[in-house]
Amino acid sequence: QDTDGSVHPYDLGMSWAVKEDKPFSFIGKRGMKREDCVRTDRKQLVGLKTLDPGIVLPEGAQAVDDPNQPKPMRMLGHITSSYYSANLKRSIAMGVIRNGHNREGDIVYYPLENGRVVEAEICGTIFLDPKGERQNV
Repeated sequence: QDTDGSVHPYDLGMSWAVKEDKPFSFIGKRGMKREDCVRTDRKQLVGLKTLDPGIVLPEGAQAVDDPNQPKPMRMLGHITSSYYSANLKRSIAMGVIRNGHNREGDIVYYPLENGRVVEAEICGTIFLDPKGERQNV
């Protein structure tokens, strides 16, 4: 955090696009420091891997921390896109999860309408070669 209590864009995952120490202001600087944008409990884009690599989550499926909680369940977020990756030989998904960036490695549950519950691990958004080693071959 800055001395004024605001959060750096770097903390928002924007360091690849925004240089904070510019000698001038820039479009979007004020917006990135809005209270709603720096809340830790906001939904953030994350990657998801189902524990069973053959299960592809349906888009729109809602995430919960406890699939046995009473209804109405407290939703954490939802799946935005989901596919089976032939390269990785497993299903992969992207979704928004409340405080998702701080929950990498956590398991979340997706209760489906047929009564089945699918478990998924929160992970980074880069599934193929996250370290960038393939470019140095």
